Amino acid sequence: KQLMKEGMHIRLLRAMSMFQGSKKIQTQVCTALGNVAFDNHKIQSELVESTDIVEKILRAMEAHGHSAAFLETACHTLQNLVHNNHKMSNLFGDRACAAILRSMKKHEERERLQVRACWALDTFALNKNICSALYNMDAHVRIVRAMKIHEDKETVQRYALGALEVLSRKKDGIQLLVDSRVCEFVVHAMEKYYQSEPVQIQGCWAVYNLLQDSNGRSRLVYLDVHSVLSLSLSSHKDSLQVKKWGKLALATLLDL
Repeated sequence: KQLMKEGMHIRLLRAMSMFQGSKKIQTQVCTALGNVAFDNHKIQSELVESTDIVEKILRAMEAHGHSAAFLETACHTLQNLVHNNHKMSNLFGDRACAAILRSMKKHEERERLQVRACWALDTFALNKNICSALYNMDAHVRIVRAMKIHEDKETVQRYALGALEVLSRKKDGIQLLVDSRVCEFVVHAMEKYYQSEPVQIQGCWAVYNLLQDSNGRSRLVYLDVHSVLSLSLSSHKDSLQVKKWGKLALATLLDL
C-alpha cells in the first residue's frame, strides 16, 4: 500500500519500459507489483484500470519467452491481479490465459512452470466468462498434457487437478473433458497419490463435478471410481475436505 501511495508503482512500470531487455528487472518489477496486488481489490483495480501493467507483462512474456523462470513469475503476477476479483478477470483474463497456455506449451518439461500456470488457470477459471474462454482455448488439453508429462510429480498433479476441478463445474463442458480423457487422468492421479491429501481433495471434488453429467458418469463407472473414492476416504479419515467431497461423490455415484 505504501508503494502505491508514494507512486512507486509508476516508477516500476516505467522501469519495465526502459529496460525491456533485462529479464532481471522485468522479474523484480513483476514480483513487487504482484505482491502488493494480491487479494487487494483497490490496488488491483488501480493497477489494471489506471496503468498499462497487463500490456507490459504480456509484452515481457513475449520478449522473454525463452526463460521459464520469468514466465513463472509473470503467471504469478497475472494471477495475483485477479485473485478474488472477477471484475479484473473480465478485463484481461482471456489475453492472460492465452499467454499462460503459450508458456505451458513452450516449456512443457518445466515442472515449476506447469505448477504455476495450472494454479493461475484455476484462479482465472473461477470467472464463468473466462472459464468458457478457456474451453475455447483447449486449456483442458494443455492441462492433461502437463499431467501426462509430469506423471511422477505430485505438485503438478495437484494443481492440474485444481484447474480441472474448476473447469468441470461448467456442466456443458464435461463432454469435452471426457473426450480429452480427463476422467482417466483424474482417476490415475488419485490412485497414484492416494496418500496425498491435496490430490485427494481436488480429485474427489473433480469426480463429484464430472458425475453431474451422464457422459462423465459412464466413463467414471467404467474406470471403477467407486474403489478410488473408497480408498481416498479410508486413507484420509481425519480430512474434513476429503470426507466432504469424497462422500458427496460416492453418494452421487450410488444414486445412479
